[in-house]
Amino acid sequence: EGPQPQVENTGRTDTVAGVPCEIWTMKPPVDSMPFDSTTITMCLAEPHPVMTAINDLARSRMPSLGLDLDEIQAAGKRYFDGRELMPVMMIVDLGGQEVVMELVSISTDGPGAAFFTLPEGLDPFPLEMFMGMMQQAMPQDTPDDTET
Repeated sequence: EGPQPQVENTGRTDTVAGVPCEIWTMKPPVDSMPFDSTTITMCLAEPHPVMTAINDLARSRMPSLGLDLDEIQAAGKRYFDGRELMPVMMIVDLGGQEVVMELVSISTDGPGAAFFTLPEGLDPFPLEMFMGMMQQAMPQDTPDDTET
């Protein structure tokens, strides 16, 4: 199965956007991220009902990208004491530069249909293009130029 991340429940708790959460840290395996010093700090919460729709959308799009949401969720359960938890805050330390993603608000009320309608003439950004850009941003193995 290969190297696994080091995952730890810090025992601390917090509240993000009114959602109680547990603070966990994750250190990906060496050479699995662009920066070996990558550390991810997450505040994880029990799944919120509104996440079901988001997961269903992701589940429908991921197979075309070679990803399996069920497999990803099963891995999460292995790391998080057998529980399905969702991140409400993540801080990714990329070798001294932090990227912060945080839930600002959450509600069981759904947005109106207009929320999902793109303005005329605007095409959606294809998820496949985004994934391609992410892959290009990752370090690539290059052949040794000294070989002939």
